[in-house]
Amino acid sequence: ESKKIGALRVPDALIERMRESSCLRLEVPEAERITLLMEEYIHFLADPVLLHTQLSHLTRLRGVETIQTWQAMIESRDWPGLVGDLLTSHYDPAYFNSLNKNYAASSQDLIYKLTDISATGFSALAAQVLADARVGKIVPSQGLVPH
Repeated sequence: ESKKIGALRVPDALIERMRESSCLRLEVPEAERITLLMEEYIHFLADPVLLHTQLSHLTRLRGVETIQTWQAMIESRDWPGLVGDLLTSHYDPAYFNSLNKNYAASSQDLIYKLTDISATGFSALAAQVLADARVGKIVPSQGLVPH
């Protein structure tokens, strides 16, 4: 990520350490990502007027036609279609652009694939990451040691 997370700013010393460390990439199939995002942002799905307003702020960035398409999806309550299109057309390109600016790819980077998005699946993933850290697969920045 970049130094800003919403209105918050990550301290320079922490962001420097993060950029020196191994990068862990989590890959989740699109259908599961859509499910997770619909759960996380249920407040937008419950308030289509608010969602219309929020998406209208992206007009300069994404164009009138795209916003109209998204707003039509809101009107038809095509939540999976809307979230999927927002991921592929807006969020993912912006995220990968930021990632490429802020983190250099490295042969030390690890890719984790997650298909089970239940609490059990996330717990198993966390256990795998911790196990990898313990055996030295994950390289922390200088001065940081995994526990």
